[in-house]
Amino acid sequence: MQGIDRRLIQNFEWPLPVMGLLLAVVGIINLISAAPGAVEQGMPPTAMRQLAWLGVGFVGMLAVLLPDYRVLERMALPIFAACCVLLVLVLATAPVINGSQRWLVLGGMRLWPRRGLLDWMAEAALRGARTYTAGRADRRAAARERAAHRAARKAAG
Repeated sequence: MQGIDRRLIQNFEWPLPVMGLLLAVVGIINLISAAPGAVEQGMPPTAMRQLAWLGVGFVGMLAVLLPDYRVLERMALPIFAACCVLLVLVLATAPVINGSQRWLVLGGMRLWPRRGLLDWMAEAALRGARTYTAGRADRRAAARERAAHRAARKAAG
């Protein structure tokens, strides 16, 4: 893997992740302060889970931002397959919580794999719509060009 492209660093929207991180820190501070006896007992479990997911989200952000987008395009099918496997795992192993079986329990964290599949399907639908509309525009332009050529030949002949 090559180094980070300088243009990525120069053109990156730095205020967005900084503000997101600040908001997450404020939320974690709020969780710590709301727990009874927070100072004496250390960090409450909810704040620890929140910190763990913040770390997972940060790693995910880096995993999406750093590689070339063409690498991610090539990984689309394996990512889709992994989401499908996670959905089968939900059916096989997920506990029923409040009458619904949606979450995978991984250690102390819960994962909703349907969300990843929904994101993938939305992206695929948007990409297909863009490809379809671009193809339609190309076909229309080609039809206009053929009509113009026919009209020019008819006028010349």
